[in-house]
Amino acid sequence: MNEQLLLKLEFLSMIRLAKEKYTLKELSEILGVDIPTLSKYVNEHLYPSIKKINQMLPILRKIVNPWEELNKLLLKNVFDFPELNNVLSACPHILNIAAIYMTRRLRSIEFDTILSVEGGGMVLATLLAFYLNKKLVFGVRDAYMPGGLSLPYTTVKMYIQGPRIKRYITIPKKSLKKGEDVVIVDDISWTGGTIYTLYKLATRLRANVRYIYVLAIFEHTYRKLSKKIDTKVDYLLLLPNNILKRTLI
Repeated sequence: MNEQLLLKLEFLSMIRLAKEKYTLKELSEILGVDIPTLSKYVNEHLYPSIKKINQMLPILRKIVNPWEELNKLLLKNVFDFPELNNVLSACPHILNIAAIYMTRRLRSIEFDTILSVEGGGMVLATLLAFYLNKKLVFGVRDAYMPGGLSLPYTTVKMYIQGPRIKRYITIPKKSLKKGEDVVIVDDISWTGGTIYTLYKLATRLRANVRYIYVLAIFEHTYRKLSKKIDTKVDYLLLLPNNILKRTLI
C-alpha cells in the first residue's frame, strides 16, 4: 500500500480518535476546519486532499498521543492485564494506527511472508499482510493437523489467574518453503515462548527469519529474546516488568 493511502487511513483513524476526546466545535477550532466539513471527514462522506491531511496530521498527533492511549487501554479494560481485546473492544482505531506505523517500518525490509499465531497476533498480522500485500501464514495452538509441523513451547508459565493450556504450536509444513524470507508478528509477548516457537518452526522448515515485530513486549522478555535469537526483535511498546510480576502466579 502506497504512502498516500496510508496517510488517508491514518488521518481517518486519528480524527476519530480525537473525536472521542474533543467536540466537533473544539476540533474545528484546533484544526481550522469548519464543523460541517469536519463532520464529513469523521463520517467518511468527504476525504481531504493529501496536502490538507499533511497539514492536519501533525496537529492531531500533538493533541492525541495514540501510544499513550494504546498503553492505557492495553493494560486494563475488559481484562485487568495486557490483552489485545482490551484495545479492540474500546477503540479499534488505535490498532489501525499501530498497524500503519508497523507497515512503514516493515516496508524497508525485504521479505515474502508474515508468520503469526491464532489469537490477537493474527488480527495484527492480517492487517499488516493486507497493507504490505504479503503472504500470511499462521499457526494454531494445541491442534495437530495432517501434514503439519508441531513444536512444544519452550517456555510455559502458569499465569493470569490460572494455567494457560497452550503447550504447542502447529503450522502446515508446506506453508513455508526453503529460503523463504519471513517476518514474525505477534501482539503481546509475555515470556517469549510464542515468538521463540514460531522462530524454531520457521527455521526447522529452513525459512529465513528476517525480522520479529510485536505490538508490546515486557522488558525482561525483550532482553532474553534479543540474546537468544539472532534476529532483530522490534516493538511499539516496551512494558515494565512489574506488570508481569503482578499477573504471574
